[in-house]
This record gives sequence, C-alpha cells and structure tokens, in this order.
Amino acid sequence: MNAGCRHEKARLIVAFRLSRACERERRTSDLSSTPSADVSETLQRAGYLTMTTSKQTLLFMLGSAALFYLMRLEGDRKERTPFFWFFTPERVRRKGDDSKNVCPHDGPCWSHVLKGFLKLFGAGFAITFARTVLPNIRSPARALASLRPRHLRMAMFFGSYIGIYRAVVCLLCRRQGVDSPLHALPAGYLAGLSLYFSPSLGISIAAATGAFKLLSTILYEKKMITERIPLPEIIFCVCQGILYHARFMHPEVCPKYIFNLMSTVSNGCTEMLYDGMIESIKKPKRI
Repeated sequence: MNAGCRHEKARLIVAFRLSRACERERRTSDLSSTPSADVSETLQRAGYLTMTTSKQTLLFMLGSAALFYLMRLEGDRKERTPFFWFFTPERVRRKGDDSKNVCPHDGPCWSHVLKGFLKLFGAGFAITFARTVLPNIRSPARALASLRPRHLRMAMFFGSYIGIYRAVVCLLCRRQGVDSPLHALPAGYLAGLSLYFSPSLGISIAAATGAFKLLSTILYEKKMITERIPLPEIIFCVCQGILYHARFMHPEVCPKYIFNLMSTVSNGCTEMLYDGMIESIKKPKRI
C-alpha cells in the first residue's frame, strides 16, 4: 500500500470517528448547544467572563431583533438559509397581495397571537413534564405532586416569546397600515424580555450567532465579502480551539461532549496526553 492510500485511509477513519461522535452529540444536544455558546459558558464557569441575568437578557433581545429581521428579509427567497429556531416568522405581506389584512397572517390578530402562545407554551410544558414526571413514572401521584410553579418557567418563556413578537408585529402593521421587515426589529427586541422567565446564556449566544450566520450569508450573496474569507469556518475553528484548550487546562468546566469527541477521534490518546501532562507538572523542577 503506497503513502497516498495510507493517508486517504487515515482521513476516512478520522472522518468516520468524528461523524460518530458528532452524531451522538447531536442526539443529546439542545438548541443552545453551539460551539460559541459552549465557549461562552466555559469561559463563564472558569471565571473569565461574567454574565448576569440582565446581560444575558439584553444579549438575547439584541440577538432576537437582528435574527427575526434577517429571517424576514429572507422570506421572499425560494430557499432560506438552513437554521433551526423556536419558530419561523411569517413572510412580509406586500401591498399587492389579495388580502384586506395588512398583517402577515390570515384571520383575527388575537387568534393568531393566542395560537402561537398556546403552541409554544404547550411545547415548553411538555419538555418540563417529561423531565419531571417521566423519570418517576412508577409513582405518578408523587411525580405530579412534585410539580411547582417554577416548572412553568420554560413554558412561559416559549409562549411569551412568540406571543410578544406576534403582538408587536400586528400592532405596528395596524398603525403603519403596511407590513415591513423592519417591524421585526422592535418586535424581536421586546420578545427577548421573555428570557427572564428562564435565563440561559446558551440560548442568548445562539440567537446572536444565528443572526451572524444569516448576516454572513447575505453579505456573501451581495459580494460584500469575498468567498475567500470563510467567516463561519474561522469562527468555528477559534471556538473549537478554545474548547480543546479547556479540555486540558480547565477540564472541570469543559463540556462533556468535548471529552467524548476528542477521545473518539484520537482513539483514546487524549487521556494519555492529559495524564502525561499532569505527571510532568507533578514532577519537582530541577534548579
């Protein structure tokens, strides 16, 4: 077997192991599990970054405003940028549409807002219910008795997030007499206040990075940024580098999936390297 074949085989093995590790992580991750969010949480737990609830909420408000605005700008495209979020805002209703309703939906506004609130409220409550009740399914009465008002925080966050957004958009459409992508800016900003019900640095970072992803796509399409500069890949590499560094220097605050990822790709060599580093640190230094 020549050198080229050996190198190609090695690349395939690494790619296969990496895909397996990433697939396991994907199955157990949530919306806030992005490299940038993991980096922020790692830096916060390590003491390098201080993020209060107010700062997290402000970041989420700004990120939501930019994110919903950019998502509505993409509404007229046949193919949107692949991006998963709590909900996709409605397309902008143009003046030429055959509808007397200036809002981006059909039917009364109160029904549109209420449906969105109840839908996401139910989703949030279902998640909390599954986490609280299902582990104790053998004793349903005890599990149901353990439910407290605090268990509604996630449901209130989900429901109020879409409810506030839709209510503000409808209000602006009624006042202006026309729909516009700009309505998403104040609507998304005020909707971000809902994070107070269930603060999460990961979700705050996810909103900001999602907005950046959409913005970079638009800038690439308009040729404002050359394709020779792969911004998403650069940011991903920087974030992964910080996480890999945390694996060795700050393992107590490093996300668990980084341990699994590095161990899988290196075939267990990272544990040997870490143990060797610890042993060398423990050895007395020669003067």
